[in-house]
Amino acid sequence: MISAVAACGGHNGNGKGDSGGGGGDGGSGSDYVPPDAPVASDVTCTTLAPLGSGTCSVTAGSTTVLLEGEVLTPSAIYHGGQVAVGSNGTISCVGCNCAMGGETVVTCPGASISPGLINMHDHISYVNDAPPTPLTQRYDDRQQWRTGDENAMELTNKGGASAANQEWGELRHLMAGATSLVGAGGENGLVRNLDESAMRGPGITDKAVYYDTFPLDDDDGTQQTANCNYGSDAETAADLTSHSDTSYEPHTAEGVDVYAHNEFLCESSATYDTSGAPYVSNDIALPITSMIHAVALNASDYELMASAGTGMVWSPRSNISLYGDTARVTVASRLGVNIALGTDWLPSGSSNILRELTCASDYNKTYLNNYFTAQDLWAMVTQNAAKVGHMDSQIGVLAQGMLADISVFAPQSGMTPFEAVINAQPQDVALVMRAGTTLYGDDNIVTGLAANSTTCDQISVCSTEKRACLMNDISTTYATLSSSNSGQYALFSCGAPPLNEPSCTPLRPNAVSGSTIYTGVPSAGTDSDGDGIPDAMDNCPMVFNPVRPMDNGVQPDADGDGMGDPCDPCPLDKTNSCQ
Repeated sequence: MISAVAACGGHNGNGKGDSGGGGGDGGSGSDYVPPDAPVASDVTCTTLAPLGSGTCSVTAGSTTVLLEGEVLTPSAIYHGGQVAVGSNGTISCVGCNCAMGGETVVTCPGASISPGLINMHDHISYVNDAPPTPLTQRYDDRQQWRTGDENAMELTNKGGASAANQEWGELRHLMAGATSLVGAGGENGLVRNLDESAMRGPGITDKAVYYDTFPLDDDDGTQQTANCNYGSDAETAADLTSHSDTSYEPHTAEGVDVYAHNEFLCESSATYDTSGAPYVSNDIALPITSMIHAVALNASDYELMASAGTGMVWSPRSNISLYGDTARVTVASRLGVNIALGTDWLPSGSSNILRELTCASDYNKTYLNNYFTAQDLWAMVTQNAAKVGHMDSQIGVLAQGMLADISVFAPQSGMTPFEAVINAQPQDVALVMRAGTTLYGDDNIVTGLAANSTTCDQISVCSTEKRACLMNDISTTYATLSSSNSGQYALFSCGAPPLNEPSCTPLRPNAVSGSTIYTGVPSAGTDSDGDGIPDAMDNCPMVFNPVRPMDNGVQPDADGDGMGDPCDPCPLDKTNSCQ
């Protein structure tokens, strides 16, 4: 295990609300860029003249495509920059001087040219289950809502979405700028299904993600607090080695009580029971692993993940709507854990990755004192996500040799190019390419780019004319697919949140084992972070950190320095020498 000093890093003041920062790898390689890394530098290539109308213009040329606009990379924003896409579906150049002459040029003044967004957690076979009316109950762990354990209200979801339902769900993700999905299923075409070997889409050669909903074989509802006696078929490190897995995503510690925390203890190494004896651990906290949810964790647990190179997938909307709380992501970030975003599923999560970004951004502003920058959040659905899936050699960044999975977002007045992505609305998704193939976007762009564009169906999205190239990709038309999904959840919503969208406001109306009651409504100077603890008594008055049922009635302060872990720049170092 690395020391607290090694795990913490100095902070460069990227607009975050406190002085701490994270370092380390926490993912799939030493090139992981943690949230305290320098912001992308500004490189001005040229000033593109404004268009009379629309987001982009298209000048016809060869099968090679040159995109011009605000090009987003981890290290630089190329203002008036260029991305050259070859006819083989890969990127041949990124920067200021990519033009070779004769290309088809797509000029998008002020628009954000981003890697296609990556949704690292969904259950697409449940896409036929629309979110119910807002839940009034909050649960302590996932077995309560799954089985009705401890007299909780059981939630019933049908699942078993048809092929047409799943294609409809994938189209919803595509129309939000996503090109890749880890969703426990899916259909061939549209977004890449990174956990399905036959559905990863053109160009992907990395092995499919092994997606595991019940790594402890506890789908029967088994819960433990001081041992690891779950199912007999629990996943182990030896199993992963025998399968030659290169990327593993287990659901872990989904909840806020001791049962949920015990799941992490049993999935990780070097853990001990209350008598000091070692647990029989499955030891799946590995460099190939990224844990989904990881809510019921303490600072030492996140440090263990970081030291093992284990990443995490954060699903704030689903966590908050079910449990009234979510992962302590500022702690995970500071200790070096690579964090990606995922929607979870339609019943309790976000309908697409843009709505999940909205939740994460709002939560960051209201409850985390702006710890994450817009670039940090963008990274969670691009470069970080690709690293979590161990596919960062092919997708997740715009760079020479990478697959041309690219999404273009319209500029937003007063916003930086990164902010324009994380705040994008349905009408703002101007172009989506997968391996250089145009799948969706504004009418004029798709018409100018797509092969057989006349077969690409027109869709009016919030008063903006779009086209979706379904026939070329999944051999059906929009009209046919829409007809097959009559009554299913809508593809988009204009001007208001989607119907019955689950809440992203943390709330817990009842105390359990000394936990905090709160509404999530901040009150300046009284309860500034809305966690139900008055500022004068709160060890993190500006960062949300209520007492959870697992916390024995006390706000966690691992190093005993009087500063709560979520706002402590060095959560495991009382001297704060990690700064």
